[in-house]
Amino acid sequence: MPQDITNPNNNPNLGLVMAQVDDADGNIVVSLIELLTNKRGGTLTDAEARALSAIEGEIRNLSHNQFIGQLDRFNPNGFNDGGAE
Repeated sequence: MPQDITNPNNNPNLGLVMAQVDDADGNIVVSLIELLTNKRGGTLTDAEARALSAIEGEIRNLSHNQFIGQLDRFNPNGFNDGGAE
């Protein structure tokens, strides 16, 4: 009997991303997928590699800043290091 793939609980390997995007956002998503595909295939040009590296760096910065923000919410008064400098 076929597996019901419409229920994500039945297929944990199936991922679904939904978002409302305009044409410009759609073009960005498609371009990112193409860059990642070229990276995996080993066919990135130098310019594509630099662009992808910059994008990855910005995403890491965003993730880091979100993590720091979570720490700030956890301890809104900051961390007391006992006066160490």
